[in-house]
Parts: sequence; structure tokens; C-alpha cells
Amino acid sequence: MQHMLGFSGTIEICLRKAKLPEYFSRFRELNLALSLKEFHATPADIILVQAIRAGEELECSMKQLFSRLREWYGWFAPLDVPLTIESLCLNVKSAIPSSQFAVSDVAEMNALAERLLNISNEVSTHQEYVYSRLGELMPATVAIATPRLAARLLCHTGSLRRLALMSSSTIQLLGAEKALFRHLATGAKSPKYGFLIEHPLVQQSQNKGREARRLAGKIAIAARTDFFRTAPLVERAV
Repeated sequence: MQHMLGFSGTIEICLRKAKLPEYFSRFRELNLALSLKEFHATPADIILVQAIRAGEELECSMKQLFSRLREWYGWFAPLDVPLTIESLCLNVKSAIPSSQFAVSDVAEMNALAERLLNISNEVSTHQEYVYSRLGELMPATVAIATPRLAARLLCHTGSLRRLALMSSSTIQLLGAEKALFRHLATGAKSPKYGFLIEHPLVQQSQNKGREARRLAGKIAIAARTDFFRTAPLVERAV
């Protein structure tokens, strides 16, 4: 009880001193220094997750614009053949005003096509950056899982540490959480893979579930190798 009273008295003294300008200024400097220290100590994988999510949003915007431009141009000249972004934009830029499409309509379509090309180039540049950083941060995982799949797994788990501490069975079902919950709630068929279906070995296999299980085991080992290769001793023990 005496210790608690002494501690509360110390807090009151600190609070009274904190109201003084010189103590408040010193307290602010220490607070700012600690905050900057924490900011600069942010793990590289956390920063990379933000870059991956930004790339996904860029790619989503590109796909939406592509779909919108194709539908818009389809009223001008219907196209039944599959188109890439480059071929669609080329067709749009060669469009000639008609009775239904005024000069301003064609000009606006051309402007949208130019923006779409710029976003497409930005997506490619950003993807090169992400894959390069992934190769530096988790080379073993990238070598096993391919850069695109490694990015999906890292972004979904949130950090390399979480991915490294997961069991292979958990990694196998990443991306299939809804199907797993449906299986547990209703007794529906259990999922055998999630994101791993994107891997060429799983896609080409006759038994995709077995191949996904084998691949998940290798990814688990690779992720632990990458994490314990670079993680500080304090972080390893957490």
C-alpha cells in the first residue's frame, strides 16, 4: 500500500513538472525522438506490403479503365476479338468521327486511351520494383513460389514473420478462408488450396490438392529460411 502511495505521489510530481514549459519542451523532444526511432525501425517487409497493395490498386484501376474504354469504343466499332490494352488503344486512336460520334467524343476517348497506357506503364514499372525488393527480402520464397505468388502471400499475411511462423497446412489454405469457414459451418467440401492454385506446378498437376500440399511445405521452409536469415535476435525470440 505504501509503495502504491509513493508511486502515485511520484506521478503527481511528474504531472506538476510537466506543466512547466522547460519540462514540457524536454518531454516533447524525447517523445519525438522515440517516435522517429520507431519509424526508422519499421521492418522492410511491412513497407513492402504497402507497395504490393498499391500495385494491386493500380492494377485494379487499369482493368476497370480497360473494360470501360472497350465498352465505350464498342458503340463506335464493335469488336468481337480479344484485345490487349495496346491493341485497344491503337484502335481508339485510329477512330474517325462519324454521325454518331462527334469530334469531342473521339478526342475524349483518345485522352482516356492515353491515360490507360500511362497507367499500364506505371503498373509494369511498379511491378518491377516490387519483384526486385521481394528478391532481396525473401529470395528463397520467391524462387519456390514465383514472385507474383510470393507477393500475394506476403500481402495476405501482413509480414514475413507471420508467414514464416505459419504451418504448411495453413499456407496451403491461404486465400481460401471463406471456403474453409463454409466447410466448418455447413459441412461443405473442404478446400485443398487457395492462392497456390496460381502456381504452374499446381495448375499442371492432375492431383492439385496433393501438389498444393507439397508446394506449401516447401514455401514454409523457404519463408523460415528468409526470415531467420535477416531477422534480429530479439525479433526471432518474440
